Amino acid sequence: MPLAQGRSFKILKERLHPELQANGETELVRYMKPTTLLLLLAGKVFIPTLSKLQESDRLESFVPSKVWSLYLRHPGVHPWQTLHNFIIASEQWLLSRADKNKHKVVRQEGEDFNSVYLDFLIKIWLRELSIRRCVWCWNRFKEESHALWNLYGHRGVAVVSTLNRIDAALEAERLFKGLIGSIKYVLPRSLFEPQEMPKDLPTFYSMSMVENLRRPYFYKDSGYRFEDEVRLVIAANAGVVAETGGVLIDFDPKKLITKILVSPQLVEAERRTLEALGADILKDGSVSLSFPVTRKEEFIRSRPELQPFTVEEGLPPLFDDLDSASADIPGAGYLAEPPPEGHVW
Repeated sequence: MPLAQGRSFKILKERLHPELQANGETELVRYMKPTTLLLLLAGKVFIPTLSKLQESDRLESFVPSKVWSLYLRHPGVHPWQTLHNFIIASEQWLLSRADKNKHKVVRQEGEDFNSVYLDFLIKIWLRELSIRRCVWCWNRFKEESHALWNLYGHRGVAVVSTLNRIDAALEAERLFKGLIGSIKYVLPRSLFEPQEMPKDLPTFYSMSMVENLRRPYFYKDSGYRFEDEVRLVIAANAGVVAETGGVLIDFDPKKLITKILVSPQLVEAERRTLEALGADILKDGSVSLSFPVTRKEEFIRSRPELQPFTVEEGLPPLFDDLDSASADIPGAGYLAEPPPEGHVW
């Protein structure tokens, strides 16, 4: 049984950062190697887990937890109780997932929830979330970026699309929950200075909103601000992605691509070849490619019970992040508090 089916993915509505609000016509781009383009034209895309992304970005999905640690040291400050309730609602499930090979923080019966114990539970939740969410990263497209060419598309191509096109291309594979949102960038050092308040107050307070507490993957280190990222977050079964580091899914490339740009680093002959290929694709979609089954695909197909989008039973409210874009969490019984008086909501 699929997790969820529907015509379109939900786009996360942004209250504190309206300039980040994406819509169906928002133009996006992905820079890639030619080999990745060939896989794309064959109608397949590999979408990595948050855990996989953390291998190259040590703060991937962890930036908010650095802010929460400030709250935990000062229980009287604004969002402490909201954060406390958010985590404690899933306390027993989190304890059952604690790493048996690492030190376990124990709370005695009747003892108050202290900052060390809450931080221990938060770390377990973030680890469990990272193996249950796959992320397809795109960038807002205004003009070509030399930085993105060098990082992701060296001597390669850039594929331009829109949110509506991405949605249409994935329609046949609509077996998963999906949420699309823009990344909010934060300078971590400014958050860790106890003597002064962060200068970007809207971002600071947005981290304490209930709908964002459970979606830490929409915050990144400001060193990546040049990427101007919009990402599609997908729920996946931890039993599968733990083996593969992500999911390989089918989609319709003819519905996805608006245009294909060629790297300025290519020599003229290579540029002409890739430009001609792109022109053929956009003209009539006549290019059809096939690839041999990879070892990962073969492994998954040989184990039919290991499907990446099958339902995981017994997950607590902490994993309801893709169910609703509203401010309340079903079953958790609390709402986000407004920021202190004097700050714009």
